[in-house]
Amino acid sequence: MKKSVLLLTALSALISVSHAQKVYVKVGIGHNIPVSGSAHFAYDNPINGKVTYNSITGATTDYDLKKSGVSSGMQAIAGAGIMFSKYVGIELNATIGFLQKKNESLYAGPYNNGYFSERNTTYAKAPLMLNPALVLRTPGEKVSMYARAGFVLPLMARIKNEFNGTLSDIATNYNYEGEAIYKTYFSLGYSGAMGISVKASKKMNIWAEANLTSLSVFVKEREITAYYANGIDVLPRMSANDKMASYSKKYENSNTQMSYSLPFSNAGVNAGVSFSF
Repeated sequence: MKKSVLLLTALSALISVSHAQKVYVKVGIGHNIPVSGSAHFAYDNPINGKVTYNSITGATTDYDLKKSGVSSGMQAIAGAGIMFSKYVGIELNATIGFLQKKNESLYAGPYNNGYFSERNTTYAKAPLMLNPALVLRTPGEKVSMYARAGFVLPLMARIKNEFNGTLSDIATNYNYEGEAIYKTYFSLGYSGAMGISVKASKKMNIWAEANLTSLSVFVKEREITAYYANGIDVLPRMSANDKMASYSKKYENSNTQMSYSLPFSNAGVNAGVSFSF
């Protein structure tokens, strides 16, 4: 009996697919803007904005925190979907970011008997996301509206941080600059979109949509890939412990630091074409 039920279920699924209203592939391009509140990159450094402290008292003298999102910018889209009826279907999209928006920050204040100032530029490095989703569509021969809701699976979510700063006191003036790559833990996010699809030919449609993504990722590892001190490349002389740092979401040992999350949430618009079979 159990085998018969499983067989009937599988057969029903195959029949549903074989009688699907439409199978299609799609390509497009989009642009996203950050929607998350300002977050700290490390210590008290804002990801996007500035925080400065009085050089004597240490009290905050100025701050300007802006929305941050390390995955905002342009994105290319490729996907495929299947409509099981005129109204319901599923879709799998892949997006990869390029020309990422760079979050700029300034953090300055007293340091020992002197003063320091550091600037950071932070952005995701070609983030690659998978987006499986349920699609609901209105019927229409020429024009139809649709809504999509599903998950975001970050297959690649590395963050690049470019930094430069100055430490100074009465006797010393130390200038530094460099780059670091942050790897992240896998996190599950959510996304949704509402759009319009217009029939351009028998097999091709033009589509446009507004989208929203909710995702944050925890930092797992940091590697310094470039470091210059007063114009001298000191990376070859740095120890492995200085170049590498590990972060954990729960205490493991004294060699790991507490992890923190970075915002990948954004909102934007996408447009492209789809081809049905």
